[in-house]
Amino acid sequence: EIPNFIEIPLLIERELSEKKELLYLGRLHPIKAIDQLILALAQSEIFNKDSNSYLNIAGVGTIEYTDYLKSLVCKNKLENKVSFLGQIEGLEKQRVIANSYFCILPSYSENFGNVVLEALAQSTPVIASKGCPWKILEEENAGFWIENDVLSLKNQIEFILNLNQNSYLEFRKKAYLLASKYDIKHNNEKWTEIYSQF
Repeated sequence: EIPNFIEIPLLIERELSEKKELLYLGRLHPIKAIDQLILALAQSEIFNKDSNSYLNIAGVGTIEYTDYLKSLVCKNKLENKVSFLGQIEGLEKQRVIANSYFCILPSYSENFGNVVLEALAQSTPVIASKGCPWKILEEENAGFWIENDVLSLKNQIEFILNLNQNSYLEFRKKAYLLASKYDIKHNNEKWTEIYSQF
């Protein structure tokens, strides 16, 4: 009936860096299609040639699936480009999000995807798959809504890595503006309206 709303966290100032650190944040599970993301990066000449481009994978899952993802990274010779951060929480999580170039959610299916809001709230634009209900990312120019096959992911990642500074800063600005629409402080009445119907 209505989307999730969050309490917008304190905006953390992004550290000045030449690095373009991509971020996957969430549970490590096959439905999240993290393997598709790794394979997309493996096929991207731009990502592999650019010494400033990296992927951070934050989250935990079963030992078996985590080991599978790590083996995929090794098989594709991405050990120096992909890092597994494990579980991150609180201020550390906000800092990692704020310092990320883009957040990527390539899931096959999500009923909402709170991580998208968490990223937008730190002015970090997002690439979300069409398995997530985030078409508004493109409508508001705060990111991209794409298929999660390897080629689509690769092409979109190469596009964002080639953004000029002004275009990228515009995405960051629009990301925060979109997050503000989901601020629970300004949307309490929507919950009240729903509950009053019962």
